[in-house]
Amino acid sequence: MKKAISILISLSLFFTVCVSCSGQSETIPENGISSIAPLPESFVINIYRPPVGNFVTFNGQEDWETFINENYGVLVKIHNISPLHQSAIATSTYYPQAIKDGDISGLIELNISDFPNLGSLKSEGLILPLDEFLSDNSAFNALPESMKSAFNFADGQTWAISVSSPEGIAMRYLKSDWLEAINYDIPQTLDELFEVSKAFAFNDPNGNGEHDEYGMNINQRTGARMFNDIFLANDCYLSNYTACSISFDYTTGAYEDAALKPGMKDSLIYIKALNDAGILHISQDWSFRESERFGNFYDFSNFTGSDFNYSEWETVYSFRYSKEYSVIALKPQKCFVLTSNTESPDSVINAFVNVFLSDINGMALGTFGLPDKNFSLNGNTINHFYESGDSQGSDFYEKNLWLTGLNHDMLNTVGAEIDSNYFSEQYLTVSKSRIEEYNNLINKNMLFSDSWFLPHPNYKSVQRTFGSFMYRYLLEMDSIDIDDYISNYNESAKKSGAEQILLDLNQDAGTTAVYGY
Repeated sequence: MKKAISILISLSLFFTVCVSCSGQSETIPENGISSIAPLPESFVINIYRPPVGNFVTFNGQEDWETFINENYGVLVKIHNISPLHQSAIATSTYYPQAIKDGDISGLIELNISDFPNLGSLKSEGLILPLDEFLSDNSAFNALPESMKSAFNFADGQTWAISVSSPEGIAMRYLKSDWLEAINYDIPQTLDELFEVSKAFAFNDPNGNGEHDEYGMNINQRTGARMFNDIFLANDCYLSNYTACSISFDYTTGAYEDAALKPGMKDSLIYIKALNDAGILHISQDWSFRESERFGNFYDFSNFTGSDFNYSEWETVYSFRYSKEYSVIALKPQKCFVLTSNTESPDSVINAFVNVFLSDINGMALGTFGLPDKNFSLNGNTINHFYESGDSQGSDFYEKNLWLTGLNHDMLNTVGAEIDSNYFSEQYLTVSKSRIEEYNNLINKNMLFSDSWFLPHPNYKSVQRTFGSFMYRYLLEMDSIDIDDYISNYNESAKKSGAEQILLDLNQDAGTTAVYGY
């Protein structure tokens, strides 16, 4: 039975912002959340949004802006820049110039594909660090560490703010009934993983008397991603979904190119051994997940598919479980940056946090849209009113604001639930469990998040070099000389500018790489 709590939309809760167009409120709300920033007589929170979905915009935007102004006393203006993408102008070109020209001033929403722009925006002085502005903001300080520190750079400063929970932890999935059939325990080391996978492939765990099982499966198109627990067990840290070999290395405490480390060769030898032994099955797509013939795979938990039955699988986060920072997870999939030309930046960022990140009301407003039209709060339940016009959800972004997103940690804390035809019960249940695991792993210093990007203006020159390297490696494993292959990759990386990028990253972080080209 659902826990009973009272979540009421009332003016007393709306005043958590403690700001108005005429000045700052003298009243501190019961939850203690208020902006300490001195507010000018009038200011506007300008928010610039890239396109979502099929270049559509929320069809209740004007009414939503009016609602925020009337109930929170804050002027919020959303600027949709969909034509930018429709004209195929790269955001990496548009954003810097638009800020310099004064066409953009305020908060910019960056979705995951735009994260690589963070490095150039920072290096050009076009965005502001947020720590000083938010140091005494109760709402910001109450955010879980997975959100609060998601965009801390190597210089120790926060250059963007996340507005939703991270969605995935990477782990290896092993079929439970197969483990029972071959009488093996859950593997804890790479050697044990090899033996279990071999038994899956050759010991007839499905009991049909035929040799039709695969010990381990991957989608070749993912490159190194579905082997990342192997790389991590050998102290090789990769970034951008493992497509880049440069990342912060928690074993050396500096940025390193993992391809220069001894563990890279060890990892490639291990993968080749799986292949040579007939254990590894390499697919060209995800169709293997629909088969009953595979025993284990590795991926992020949010990529397993909506119909994936977690109860049929055992999971392993790491094969170096006693090692700190041995489990990788995803960052939240969107963030906001504050442009350096923003008027009253202190007031803007504090008001934004207090409206949308301080409580369930703000979360629902930023995620779904208007009360009584897009959602309602009834006791401990957020009723999400969205009904897809075509049962495929193609009109989701027209009928949902999706400015922020779901904070599963907050939902857990207050005992709130979401009643929705769009978000499946399994998704919400698994998300609740995963965020608890996420926080537990963070508290044990085991978890780190995939950077998705390096805070360097030339990052894109090396962004996918390792991904293509691994794709070719999987094609050529049967005839490859691993030493020559690594050597050729490192020479290619140098030509792409990796050496200078590595030097710059460590200089910015005040660290020195142990491994050099």
